[in-house]
Amino acid sequence: MAFLPRFAHHLANRNADDGPTVLDRVLAPENAGGRDHPAEQRASAAEPSWDVRPLPVATSWRLLGHLRAFTGGVQMPKVLIITGDGAESLEVMYPYQRLVEEGYEVDIAAVEKKKLQFVVHDFSPDFDTYTEKPGYAWPADVAFADVEPADYAALVIPGGRAPEYIRNDPDCQRIVRHFYETDAPVAQLCHGPLIPAAARVLAGRRTAAYPELEPDVTLAGAEFVDAAAVVDGQVVSGRAWNDHPAWMHEFMHILQAKAERPVV
Repeated sequence: MAFLPRFAHHLANRNADDGPTVLDRVLAPENAGGRDHPAEQRASAAEPSWDVRPLPVATSWRLLGHLRAFTGGVQMPKVLIITGDGAESLEVMYPYQRLVEEGYEVDIAAVEKKKLQFVVHDFSPDFDTYTEKPGYAWPADVAFADVEPADYAALVIPGGRAPEYIRNDPDCQRIVRHFYETDAPVAQLCHGPLIPAAARVLAGRRTAAYPELEPDVTLAGAEFVDAAAVVDGQVVSGRAWNDHPAWMHEFMHILQAKAERPVV
């Protein structure tokens, strides 16, 4: 796997007269013709220079997703994750990496296309609720306003504090309504159900959520279920990151039945 960041760095810095490759267009379409760099970074005119400095972690994961997504020239189905600052780190990164591992292309959408600051929620015997510490920082791929939901096969809604405010974004609500109304696969976790509740699509559903959200779920016209992986049609829900194994297990079954990866 260490080869991938090195390969990506080479592609970004090869000689301009080598001509663009597919990955040039995937990674940086505006630089598809190549970029010049100092002569001392080139081994020779005939032999490309291999710079072994690693790419940032987020870039490496994106590259892996693009490589898998275009394996054999067949584009894989895309999955959208909607989140924001204050999202629970595990609840974003576990489904993100699990989906990339399985071969899906994954985009993270937020209010703005910027670097997001996630958090870590944990439990302490001295606290009546969960504690919060700084978590990973990770870039959003696209702003809600620029998302075309029909481009994606499925939706993931992580928890944390992000749902408290992104649920008020009209484009976030538009995205969620599309997936619910077209019966597309949806995975929602922890505080995630706050968003379909705000989008007025949760009524009549059965859903898990963070247990303290039971009144919110009920007020939205849904049935709260205290379980690790609640399947209601194409929607799979869980209570928190502790439920990841059961939650993602059920979601992957539904996703692969609805948007099976091509065999390459």
